[in-house]
Amino acid sequence: MRTAPSFQFYPSDFLGGTIHMSAEEVGAYIRFLCHQWHQGGLPNDPAKLERIAGVKRAKLVEVLKKFPLNEDGILKNQRMEDVRSGLEEFRGRGSAGGKRSAAKRQGNSDWGKEMAAKRATNKQRTSNEADDEAGSEGPTNSQSQTQSHTTPNGVEKENAGVRESSWPLLEEVKAYAPTIMATSDCAEHFWHAQEQVGWVYKGQPVRDWRPGFRNFSVTWKANEAQRRKAGGSGNPKHPAYDPKAATQGLTPAQILEF
Repeated sequence: MRTAPSFQFYPSDFLGGTIHMSAEEVGAYIRFLCHQWHQGGLPNDPAKLERIAGVKRAKLVEVLKKFPLNEDGILKNQRMEDVRSGLEEFRGRGSAGGKRSAAKRQGNSDWGKEMAAKRATNKQRTSNEADDEAGSEGPTNSQSQTQSHTTPNGVEKENAGVRESSWPLLEEVKAYAPTIMATSDCAEHFWHAQEQVGWVYKGQPVRDWRPGFRNFSVTWKANEAQRRKAGGSGNPKHPAYDPKAATQGLTPAQILEF
């Protein structure tokens, strides 16, 4: 797979990791990261490192601490490789999904059967959760497919028992999480929170969940840092999922802000 032309940059993390460096060292660090992204790593050659960084080797001591020597003889920043792996996994899933879609159009129904089974499971779960919320027995499976349904946030929509194509599966959100440096716990809480409200925002159905997840992850990281600073353990952990606890202190706009 061709290397992506760009990588995600996190100003807060970058400043925290380079606050002790001089301006020259920061510049060298940026150039090293860019070189690693495109070339896969840095050469273990002082003369070449000087040329890449644009500064003398004596000023690269602190910077090179962030690029340990690997078994393959190349210097690498591990976090950069984690970002690369997450992005490649996400792109690979997208490519595989496109191929499965093409195969389906050509008459191969294996993928269609797989997705139909997953959506049927999600539909049943959504229907059961809605029944529990209402405190009643709820409609039968056939009724849930034809009647109007009010989601937990009060928004009524037709055929709410059938998942919209724009609603992601939990696996999709978890696969996307590494590309924005979000944790699996963060992905699960975001997905469950949106399942609770029927994937709507300001009364309108969500058409692209990724921007909302990016903003959710920012709030998640801020809460985690604040709680750890106060002596806590960050955000609550899954699988003991509690919708009220997971979204405690968050407004609807913070849960899914565009």
